[in-house]
Amino acid sequence: AAARAEDRVAARLAAASLESLFPDAPGSRFAIAFALHDVDPERALELYTSVDDDDRTKAICLRNAGVIHEAQGRLDEAEAAYRASLERSPHYALAWNSLGKLLLDRSRLADAEAAFRKALAEAPDYVPARNNLGIVLRRTDRAAEATLELRAVTTARPDYARGHYNLGNALMTQRDFAGAEQAFRSALRADPGYQRAANNLGNALKSLDRFVEDAREEVETKKS
Repeated sequence: AAARAEDRVAARLAAASLESLFPDAPGSRFAIAFALHDVDPERALELYTSVDDDDRTKAICLRNAGVIHEAQGRLDEAEAAYRASLERSPHYALAWNSLGKLLLDRSRLADAEAAFRKALAEAPDYVPARNNLGIVLRRTDRAAEATLELRAVTTARPDYARGHYNLGNALMTQRDFAGAEQAFRSALRADPGYQRAANNLGNALKSLDRFVEDAREEVETKKS
């Protein structure tokens, strides 16, 4: 915690130095805001909002402002920022994905799906957007379609724990408990501390009538 506090102070000092040295230099506000994004988000938000460079830079700033609003629980402001970002740069896949994730979290599933598909139309290899599309498909009773998307995710990124986890959930929905077991195990290989994957692995094992194995694994998890 002390080291993290020192990092915050160092970042603020560096940003203040940049502001005093290059107050009006092109791109300087963006660079300063980016440096402050995690350590002083409200100051970063002011700077992101004040940037008025080319459309692409402004789109990035607006999307980053949306991320800060969302982290602070200001969801309407976050949605407005993501949409403003896309007005500046309609082909910005990250902003489409950020908008889709916000809409997904607000249970606006049809709009979320449309946003994720827009992201993938711009960047077909963008794994987080395909993963999120898989979540929407499962939640809208299209588990078989979700499985296809999520298998593409785990093939492209074998180390992406969330992709394996969501694949396991889609397979559980289809009562493919053996496939779900393997998916949850893959999630845990990628991220051994992934508690939700561990919990759902236990559910898969119980569905396979392997209660003893589930209890043993629970004990081992608590030991580690």
